[in-house]
Amino acid sequence: MSENPNENNQPKIRGVSEEDKKHMATIQKIDKLNIVAHNHFVVNEFDDALEIAEQMVEMAKAKNIQYLVEEKEALIQEILAAKERTKRTKKIKT
Repeated sequence: MSENPNENNQPKIRGVSEEDKKHMATIQKIDKLNIVAHNHFVVNEFDDALEIAEQMVEMAKAKNIQYLVEEKEALIQEILAAKERTKRTKKIKT
């Protein structure tokens, strides 16, 4: 079994600045959190999904990744709308 010289299992990229590497690492973290948020969303755990989505927005804002800020703010609106629909449905059933 050979040892991986790169501890993070990331391929070595030549000519990429440290800032770009940090930027890519942030995008990867947001991508993983996005999966978790959608999993919570699917099982109607809206508060948890909102918390994670808000965390993603803050991470994207910190690195000035505007397209992700907009994308995750849209996700927040989608979660809030689903949460509201669920509340109305529960009221109708009772």
